[in-house]
Amino acid sequence: MSKIDQLAYYARSAAFVLGKHLKGFEVNPVPSFDAGGLAFFNEAIARSEHYLEYGSGGSTIVALQKVRTLISVESDPVLLGRMLRNLVT
Repeated sequence: MSKIDQLAYYARSAAFVLGKHLKGFEVNPVPSFDAGGLAFFNEAIARSEHYLEYGSGGSTIVALQKVRTLISVESDPVLLGRMLRNLVT
């Protein structure tokens, strides 16, 4: 990856984080996997009773509907707040 590509990546990341804090953030209830990954996830979660993940999002919403025990480790307070609001409503 060139220096320009690295800078562009960091600029996009910073813009996303800043926007998330200033404008808010919506969690997509569909996990952000490609088609094969989504199929694998759905098959695996359908056979699971317990689910542990690092980083929450659409997979959390899907897993919560399928498993008996869910543990999600989330370090981003903005995303955590949004997830809690989504799960309560």
